[in-house]
Amino acid sequence: MTSTHQAPPKITCSACGTSPVNHRLILATSIMDSSFNSTVGVLSWIVVPREGYIANLVNTGLVIAFRILGLAHFSTDRTRAVSGRSEVIWEEAHRRGIAMEQIIFLGKPLDQYRAKIGGRWIYFQSIPIPNWLPQRGYSWVDDKFKLSARLGRAGIAAPKARRIYSFRAATRAFETLSKPVIIKPRNGSRSRHTTTNIKTLEELRAAYKLARQIALELVVEEHLFGSVYRA
Repeated sequence: MTSTHQAPPKITCSACGTSPVNHRLILATSIMDSSFNSTVGVLSWIVVPREGYIANLVNTGLVIAFRILGLAHFSTDRTRAVSGRSEVIWEEAHRRGIAMEQIIFLGKPLDQYRAKIGGRWIYFQSIPIPNWLPQRGYSWVDDKFKLSARLGRAGIAAPKARRIYSFRAATRAFETLSKPVIIKPRNGSRSRHTTTNIKTLEELRAAYKLARQIALELVVEEHLFGSVYRA
């Protein structure tokens, strides 16, 4: 008798698009990041690389602790990759004979992985980034509010944006910015829980509730019309 392996069902969410995530886990991470950034803002001059020896030591220690506590383990099941791009990375690693594993925390697959290169494990999120690349930009490039402000200071055209924590603040931003507007999580990627072309307060309220499902801090910005190009 032969048994067939069935892949576990993936999380589905229309607001997450093609890269769904666990809402509670992402929201908890958002709250912790916000608290951490507020607490250590005075130490912002310290740059901790996302990849490299320091990051690997930290990640190794955390994973070992979680495994001892029975909270986490590693999986080699490529079908559990959280995003399409992570799945592509995993398939390529397999093709090249590189061992790659995914971290499973509290039974939930994370977009956190490790790959064995040169005899040692390299930890990364979604896409591995070589530690020899400049990494100072990581402290702000994923922050949509900071990115908008930096683009403006550099003389690069960018939509006006407001950082918000409450619906009252969202309403004030809506009243001062040119319509329509967009509401999106302050951090994140792939347009998760982002609402565009908001023209009324009713649409604003619905968009605010949607974005708050995965983020504590949000950004309201002017909606720009035109083609999108990426490099």
